[in-house]
Amino acid sequence: MSFRDSINLVIPVWLRRGVARKVLYTFAAHLDEMADELVLGIKSRAPGLGTLDSLAFIGRDRQIDRGPRETAQAYATRLSQAFDTWRNAGCTRTILGQLVTYFVPDVPLARHVSGRSLWHTLAAGVVTRLRASPANWDWDGVFDWWRAWVILYCEGGTPFDRCPPCGTPGFVCGEYSGTCGSTATQNDIKAIRRLLGKWKREGAYIDRIIIAFDATLFDPTAPPGDPSLPDGTWGDPGYAEIGGVEVSTRSPGAIYWKGVV
Repeated sequence: MSFRDSINLVIPVWLRRGVARKVLYTFAAHLDEMADELVLGIKSRAPGLGTLDSLAFIGRDRQIDRGPRETAQAYATRLSQAFDTWRNAGCTRTILGQLVTYFVPDVPLARHVSGRSLWHTLAAGVVTRLRASPANWDWDGVFDWWRAWVILYCEGGTPFDRCPPCGTPGFVCGEYSGTCGSTATQNDIKAIRRLLGKWKREGAYIDRIIIAFDATLFDPTAPPGDPSLPDGTWGDPGYAEIGGVEVSTRSPGAIYWKGVV
């Protein structure tokens, strides 16, 4: 019962009419407003129960980043799971799960592969695990267990597309908001690196963040030496001469961002 409804229960009869009643009703209205704000403040501690303005503060407190296009309800749900999520921090499933939330609702296929050819693939919200035997991931001939690569697949320009080539009609480099090689902005790259740095295991090293524009690249089930996989020469981002022709040491179907230590 509100203060305004209960006021007649606590005041004498002679105050229940005229100007006195109106004055006391005004006091009660203020008390009701204060009570509503108090209840709202208590509820705001729980994601999704109080005002949506509180989500940013809860997210900062629980260290869960919100995706640029993530709905308030979806973010509130993730915030309510924050303690369980942090309990599994450093786990590859958690790394991929937190990374792709940056792209919702257009979540890309994502993979994480270690130097020992242990693959994790996140597709349609489900993470699958595969250890390739024999090992099929040979970046530069060094097979450190603590080194890993993250692969994001872009199809149909989602979440990123290739950078328009020089000479494209209407394309002006100085006015282009993307980065070299893709339509990803500098803020996109910083946010992705920040997420990986936050959720990766202590001591682990994300060597490269690979943006793949070819869905056939980096197949976990491909045998060693398959053209879709590194062949031991990809550590150097230069060119090799084959038959008198300079050929890129890395697949041109992807771009390779600096990773996270």
